[in-house]
Amino acid sequence: MKKLFVGFLAILSVAFLGSCSSKEETKALTHAEYLKAEKGTTVTIEAYIQGKQAWWESDGIGVATFYLQDQDGGYFVYNLPCDKNAYDNDLTIGTKIQVTGQKTDWAGEIEIAGLAEGAEATYTVLKDKKYIATPKDVTAFLGTDTLLDSQNMAVEFKDLYVVAQEDRTSAFYYKYDNSGKDGDDLYLTLSDGVHYLSACVESYLCDKDSEVYNAVKTLAVGDKVNVEAFLYWYNGAQPHVTKVTKTGTNIFTKAQGTNTHAEYAKAENGTPLVIEAFIQGKQAWWENDGIGVASFYLEDNVGGYFAYNLPCTKSDYDTKLTLGKKIRIKGNKTSWAGENEIDGLAPGAEATYEVLGDRYTASPIDATNELGKDSLLQYQNMFAKFKGLTVVAKDKEHVIYYKHNNAGTRGDDIYFDVSDGKTTYTFTVESYLCDENSDCYKAVEALKDGDKIDIEGFLYWYNGVQPHVTKVTPTK
Repeated sequence: MKKLFVGFLAILSVAFLGSCSSKEETKALTHAEYLKAEKGTTVTIEAYIQGKQAWWESDGIGVATFYLQDQDGGYFVYNLPCDKNAYDNDLTIGTKIQVTGQKTDWAGEIEIAGLAEGAEATYTVLKDKKYIATPKDVTAFLGTDTLLDSQNMAVEFKDLYVVAQEDRTSAFYYKYDNSGKDGDDLYLTLSDGVHYLSACVESYLCDKDSEVYNAVKTLAVGDKVNVEAFLYWYNGAQPHVTKVTKTGTNIFTKAQGTNTHAEYAKAENGTPLVIEAFIQGKQAWWENDGIGVASFYLEDNVGGYFAYNLPCTKSDYDTKLTLGKKIRIKGNKTSWAGENEIDGLAPGAEATYEVLGDRYTASPIDATNELGKDSLLQYQNMFAKFKGLTVVAKDKEHVIYYKHNNAGTRGDDIYFDVSDGKTTYTFTVESYLCDENSDCYKAVEALKDGDKIDIEGFLYWYNGVQPHVTKVTPTK
């Protein structure tokens, strides 16, 4: 009898422990616990539906993808099995659901894999009051690790501008590789003037007939916008955009009386000009006969400019004339050995400047295929890149020269030759731009005859192209 009683207690204990274990497995994790859970483990979360991608069938199984959120953070459930009726009528925006499935991570995107083999996700609709999150303003977190804390949440970015795509003119493209057509995902790039953000109108979420899809197609490079999105991740932040609102004047709009880049390029030497452009590079401040001056590489959405020895105070140089800033310069056009520029110290017509409000940082334009062609001149003074060049020794002893005639010492400008396989060109590390302690200066000093390199720099001119190099990257 005692043995039977002990056995009965054992059975009860097993049953009780199994019941506790079952409850443990179905208890919803907090958002913090969800983030800490190992990849591949089964998790249970409870949150409110904020966005729905279109329902479809995967190998005969009805699935849909959902953006979810609670008061602490966001969730992404990819291909959750559900029938069409439930998708349309039960799984509605604002509804709270419990989801159990396998946690996974794909290119940095933390999600629940609805169709994980052997661990397909399940859900239960809960009867709580509906909740729709107000988008969180995360503009200030661009370029910081803090942005990751808002992954998969409804967010907002304010007063960003639209960046040109690779062709330097298009505001968006279809599919990630621009191989698509209307109806596919739309990609665009946004910036606060310092940091870049790749964004996507996900066509399953907002199709070609949606307001946001068509709003993006009307955008122009330089338009300032507010953007609402779900903060999806793909090797970094890649928001899935749900709303775009233009907020003001295009950053490339110029005041009346300002000269266009074409007018600047065609103007005769000595012509008074007014230009508006964004600072992309700064040469060191110094004094010329007691006048503080500095030289600047500038760019707008059409072309580049060089302001030589622009009079400015050291304080303005350090705090106001910063990279990306839009400025207006009044001064005389000049040309020296083919280099078009504004002469800051033209006698009796010294240049003046005014700092404006917007910021813009240009990505380097690939000018490799223009080397050796007259068309390269259109990129003069722009931030450019050249790929796959070969270092050519100047003589048997020297790959580089300090100063153009090798009369200098370390700390002076460095000159070196490269070839595109057809012609040899001279490039320069301008020591006022990249001094002897810079990575660029040291990288050029380390070059060897025959090295393959990519180069970035400003497309300065001296009796032909002679880029002022800012970055050298060895290639195979």
